[in-house]
Amino acid sequence: MGCCHSCRCRKSKSASEPEPASHYIYSNNPIPEKNHIPFTDMQMQLTGSQDLHIIPPANGNIKDGQSTIGSTKPRGSNVSLAKRSSAFYRLSKLGSDFSIGESIRTDGSTWTVASSINDQKEVDDPNYAADVLTKLNRFRHANKYTDFTIYVGNLTFRCHKVVLSATSRFFALNICDEVTEEGEVIIKHDMTLNDIRPDVVGLLLDYIYTARLMISGENVVDLLTAAQCFYLHSAEQACQEFLERQDNRSRNSITDSSKIMAEYTFEQPYHVNEILLGLNDQRFDNRFVDVTLCAGEEELPCHRVVLATVDSAMEERLQTADETGRVKITDVSAPVMRMIVNYTYTSKLEVCEENAKEALVLASTLRHESAVRKCSEFLKTMLDPANCLSIQRSASGPSCELLHKVATKFALKNFREVIKYEEFLDLSPQELVDYLGDDNLNLFSEEEAYKALIRWIKHDFEARKEHLPFALKSIRLPYASPKVLDAVAEDPLVKECEGCQDLILESRAIHILIRDGKQKSDPRMRPRKSFADVTFVIGGRNKNQQWIPDTSYYDNIRRKWFPLEPFPGSNTEYKVVALSNDVYVISGRFREGQLCGNVWRYNSLFDEWTEVASIHLPRVSHGVGVLQDLIYVVGGRVDKSNEPLQEVERYCRQTNQWKKSESMTYGVLDPVVTSHSRRLYVVGGLSEEGQVLVQCFHLDKNAWTVIKDVSLPFEPRFGATVKSKIYLVGGKTEYQVQVYNPNKGEDKMIGEMQHAEGHARELYSATVTNRKIDVTGGQWTVGTIEDALTIATNSVEQYDPLTNEWTVLGPMPRALTFHGCVTIKMYIGLPKGTDSWSSNKKSYQISRK
Repeated sequence: MGCCHSCRCRKSKSASEPEPASHYIYSNNPIPEKNHIPFTDMQMQLTGSQDLHIIPPANGNIKDGQSTIGSTKPRGSNVSLAKRSSAFYRLSKLGSDFSIGESIRTDGSTWTVASSINDQKEVDDPNYAADVLTKLNRFRHANKYTDFTIYVGNLTFRCHKVVLSATSRFFALNICDEVTEEGEVIIKHDMTLNDIRPDVVGLLLDYIYTARLMISGENVVDLLTAAQCFYLHSAEQACQEFLERQDNRSRNSITDSSKIMAEYTFEQPYHVNEILLGLNDQRFDNRFVDVTLCAGEEELPCHRVVLATVDSAMEERLQTADETGRVKITDVSAPVMRMIVNYTYTSKLEVCEENAKEALVLASTLRHESAVRKCSEFLKTMLDPANCLSIQRSASGPSCELLHKVATKFALKNFREVIKYEEFLDLSPQELVDYLGDDNLNLFSEEEAYKALIRWIKHDFEARKEHLPFALKSIRLPYASPKVLDAVAEDPLVKECEGCQDLILESRAIHILIRDGKQKSDPRMRPRKSFADVTFVIGGRNKNQQWIPDTSYYDNIRRKWFPLEPFPGSNTEYKVVALSNDVYVISGRFREGQLCGNVWRYNSLFDEWTEVASIHLPRVSHGVGVLQDLIYVVGGRVDKSNEPLQEVERYCRQTNQWKKSESMTYGVLDPVVTSHSRRLYVVGGLSEEGQVLVQCFHLDKNAWTVIKDVSLPFEPRFGATVKSKIYLVGGKTEYQVQVYNPNKGEDKMIGEMQHAEGHARELYSATVTNRKIDVTGGQWTVGTIEDALTIATNSVEQYDPLTNEWTVLGPMPRALTFHGCVTIKMYIGLPKGTDSWSSNKKSYQISRK
């Protein structure tokens, strides 16, 4: 019989080298033999048991008649030796040859808890070892793979030889096969135990398979004797601990028998490790092996019951064994097969870059979830643009979903780098379409995806040219600019392909609809996630009070401002609104000062401005909003009298017409306008009682009402709907944020912008980008009214409704007032979390009121 690794290590030590102190107390005596059978006479040990008495427990250590404890003393501890003397004295009266001097030495047993402590490094994952033991116990109860029977009294226990032998030297020596002088092998199938209680054997077998032992005052003596017989040293120590505790408690509560410990559950954390080490040692010694895995020219003897703990898929493989017990594993190299088997027996996976993907495929095929998890953890650390696609392919099997998701995300995020490597060119046609067609592909334009497609086609042109029409559908051509679409149409590969020309014509037809604005909504297919929110800023006055036509947008991925086509109109004091990813500049004044009814539309796809139908009633100080794909212009004034207008007009982009709508109850100047649940909310102006007005247009009723359940302390400068709530941002001298819930009729103050004391900020613009409110530009007013100093600013602040925080972001290219600010979508790449505009932004928490 072979020894475990820990035993072999001890044998290799010099004779003069002292044995390390152990965590547990063991006997160093050889196994007593009777008729060459190592067995301790149970009847002799039980003589005198009547002298033992139960000792009550200490105060506070009993809970519902049961407590669960384990051995927690440090290795080498001799704290309890003095306390043990009384217990050993009682044991000596029972005829035990156990002594204190012997108790502090280890016995060098092949199967001892000490070995698992000294060599615990061999079990990398105790949780895996515990899972194996749980499945072995499940097999025992289901009578699966059991090959040995223990008879005790009128009870029968079915077990696994390899498990018993891995735990106990007694079983290892008594259940092994015998060879006669004639060379005949006698296989032992059963054993009968006499002079021992059947329930005690059952408890110890449960301990072997679960690492838990139920000890009570009624069974402790018999358990202790049987544990010594079976050489289950940790169980033996647990019984001694129980007796010690009883002894200690007796001195404190001798008169209170109710405090006697009824029972407790001993749990040995190292037992599961010891089982795994013992199973592996028996595999190397060819003890009780009953199946052989064959990979290539290599054969790996194993235990059927251990392999079956992997998964039901492995059990099905084991059923294919031939009459000699051999199971062929194909499409895998012998070293990888050996590595997975070693992991099954040790929880140690010697994975490296060269074998990780093959090991993952095999582990996935065998449904070895623990090995899959280990391989996946390793491969996640190895991901790079050169290998992410092959790792993704390797992770396409069962139990690899997490790694597949991580590899896919990595490949999509790093698209520009991935397409430079050979793995991209080796993709199958379907894999290519899946990759280029994914919503999460990280692009700055569809032209990048098209160029990658052509590179893949040209890599093996003759074999792949027939896939071009199919693959071109993965490119979202309607989102390409007209210039790019023309370049694609003139590509010789596309020009000669009839199917490709149909896609070009379809995309151009969509472009015509977008240019004419005749569609109700964007006719293009679903956009990619890299087609994301940007902050669009137009015109306004610079620090010299000059109106400028500049137009730009901020890319919060690259943290840069990019210029767009300048505004060609002569409007000033206009209002701006976004609809269907286009921007509308509405009314205001001409530069000469007279009112202007001109309306301009910026087409984000074409980066061009077009003048559309003019508003019927030119105005300034008006408000604009969108409700159900219609633009509404409300309030304002037509002269210098400041008489607020009640008139409302609405614009339909399909018909390019303005129509008069129902007038408001009260006229307002510079109102805040936002929509919510088929209703248009207009906030601004004062009622007769001096309260800030909130008026609501009900689309279904085509009527206006005044909301009276809202109490606002000031007129807001900006408002928007975020996650079904209306957020209102301060005015000229007030900087608080108020949130209104139309569904509940509730409003409250929640936050305040960061400002220096005594300063006032006005003439700023704001928009909602990625569900956060961005406040841009404006001017500071410093000092009193008599000596006030106004300073235009390019600062940007962002409010996050989720965290109730204001954050100072990176500045605009120039200071602006009276500018327009809206949100549209453009290709900017995939978002990088919550960071935007500046890597060194400052954040502070708002105290809630």
